[in-house]
Amino acid sequence: MKDLNELTKELYNKYPKIRPTCEENSEELAQLIFALRIRNKLSQKELADLSGVDANTIYIIEGGSKYVGDETYSKVLSVLN
Repeated sequence: MKDLNELTKELYNKYPKIRPTCEENSEELAQLIFALRIRNKLSQKELADLSGVDANTIYIIEGGSKYVGDETYSKVLSVLN
């Protein structure tokens, strides 16, 4: 599994508007994760199961919460990347 720094760099290269700090960019990450989830035709539950997080966590992330840890973002983004 890729670490958060590696994933952040890859995302920053793909989507230059996103800066490499998750907390500062929770709304942008929410939009990105939602778009990638839809593109991959995954439900929130499916993404949660694949990521090893609770389905409610995906709901919280997509809502733009600033209280999501980097490790959680890493788990979710590694599935979508």
